[in-house]
Amino acid sequence: MANKNPPLTTENRQLTRLVPADSESEARFKRQPPARDGQTAEVAVAGPRSMADGASVSGRWLLAIPDTVAAVSGSFRTFTEQHMAAGGLTELHRESWYGRDELLTVFARLEAAVGVQIVERIGRFLPAILESPPGVTNLQAALSAFEDWYGMWHRESSDTVSFRTVGAATGELVLATPYPDQFERGLVRGFIYEFGADGEYARLSGQETDADGATRYEITFFGRQPSTD
Repeated sequence: MANKNPPLTTENRQLTRLVPADSESEARFKRQPPARDGQTAEVAVAGPRSMADGASVSGRWLLAIPDTVAAVSGSFRTFTEQHMAAGGLTELHRESWYGRDELLTVFARLEAAVGVQIVERIGRFLPAILESPPGVTNLQAALSAFEDWYGMWHRESSDTVSFRTVGAATGELVLATPYPDQFERGLVRGFIYEFGADGEYARLSGQETDADGATRYEITFFGRQPSTD
């Protein structure tokens, strides 16, 4: 299924600010002064929600991250790359695999420096940049393939990813991962938007996290395409 979003542009590399890309965003990105001499600014970093217990992520997943923030503001591409390098993610290769602990630390650094919104934006635009699930022809099929798609970019993880339909117009996507909540939510919203088509769309209508850390995202399907996301 072909991606329907417009191409991403990343020409402006002067650090300014990031703003929400849609009405569901809860806050605006904060202004972050550029660091001197090409170094990232020092920030107070809280630990990630949990560590990745030996899981690894694809170089393609990591290389797509700077493009996700460029989808909202190209000025933050270099800023994101600097924080990735400071977190040990440098000289990346598409066909290689890297420890996920470093990525979780980078997310914590970005959140401390800019705010949770930047982490949500990364998740929001990853489905637009990465390869689509094979053989997908409609939105519900895409959501059913979410587990396989997620597995394309992760190895040796203990993450739980599953989708099921609940009635004719509702689905439930369950994620139990060490990624930040805002990143997960952005990823789900981006996936829904990317694989909707004329005559078919859905919205994230609710979410609930249980005591074990698994989050259930309720997705409601509709029969017409919305004018905005």
